[in-house]
Amino acid sequence: MQIAAKEAKDVSGHSDIPVAIDGTWQKHGHTSLNGAVVAISVYTGKVLDVSILSRFFKYPNKIHNENCKANHFGSMEVSGAIEIFQRSESLHGLQYTKFLGDGEELI
Repeated sequence: MQIAAKEAKDVSGHSDIPVAIDGTWQKHGHTSLNGAVVAISVYTGKVLDVSILSRFFKYPNKIHNENCKANHFGSMEVSGAIEIFQRSESLHGLQYTKFLGDGEELI
C-alpha cells in the first residue's frame, strides 16, 4: 500500500487526493461480526488502506491481551472510513480531501 500511495501522490502531483471508500461484511447481511473497509485511490484505482473491524471478542472475561478486543460498534463503514481518514497523513503522508461512496452510509 506504500507503493500505491506514492504512485497516487506522483500521479496527482500533490498530497491532497480523493479516495473511494467501501465496506464489506464477512457474511451477507448485517448479522456478520467482522468486516472490512477499503480506501482506493481515485487516480490509480489501487488500494491505499484497509480497516478490519470486528464486533466479536471471544474471551471477554479473560485478560490475554489488552489489544485483543472488539474494535467496532455502530456503522462499520463510517467507523472504518473515519479510522482510514485519521491515519492517512501518518501512514502515507496523504490527505484524503474527498471521498466517493456508494451512498449506503452517511459520513
